Amino acid sequence: MKKTLLVIAMSTVLAACGSSGSGMSGKVVDKPTNQVSGKKDNIKKDDVKKDNVKKDDVKKDDVKKDDVKKDITSMLLFNKVAKTDNIDKIIINGKTINIPAEDDDGTIKRKNGTIVRAVSGTEYKYVRFGFNDWNDEDKTEVTDVFVQGYVTPLEEMKKLPSDKEMTYTGKASGISHDEKKWILGDSELTVKLGKEKIVKGKLFNWKDSKMSDVSFKANVTGNKFEGNGAKGYFFGKDAAEIGGVYQSDKLAASFGAKK
Repeated sequence: MKKTLLVIAMSTVLAACGSSGSGMSGKVVDKPTNQVSGKKDNIKKDDVKKDNVKKDDVKKDDVKKDDVKKDITSMLLFNKVAKTDNIDKIIINGKTINIPAEDDDGTIKRKNGTIVRAVSGTEYKYVRFGFNDWNDEDKTEVTDVFVQGYVTPLEEMKKLPSDKEMTYTGKASGISHDEKKWILGDSELTVKLGKEKIVKGKLFNWKDSKMSDVSFKANVTGNKFEGNGAKGYFFGKDAAEIGGVYQSDKLAASFGAKK
């Protein structure tokens, strides 16, 4: 009987120890495993966030590099050119004139019913063109026909196709000498950069004017063109836009267009 009780007692103790050991083992293994797993997951999330930031930064840098917005080149018909660092400001006869492009149709300012300023619209990314006949600050006449913007770099010009014709459509504005008033119209230009590098332009569809259509043919050298009373530049990445000024005994005008 004593032997039987002793065996039962020992069995009970062993069973209790086995059950207790199994429970501790579960706690020790489970706790560190969960903690380590949690830390690893947090690290991965942080790493992903950092990688995303870096990728976004690269994208922003790429966009900046694509823009050809560096130095601004200006061209005037009546006054000496002065350098500006703002595409929406032009310096005429020593005075800085604000010429912001306020919407797609451009900015037109009138004084007593007469147009005294016309500027190309926001649809043009790299160029501003038009005329100015008034200074808002000192209320005086400051007159000129202008084009200015971010000229296409020479290395960009070399990438343009030499076997295809490029077509640009846009606007024109200027002064009709016979009518003695400022007028608005349209522009259309075709460009060939093969053996013969030329720009053929037409200024036409003049509003409220008897001005006839004007045509010219100019030779291209590098990123600019000149001939038959017209001169100007290619503007922006891949010569996306074009602009210039024109003068004859009938008309003094500026023009601009985009592909």
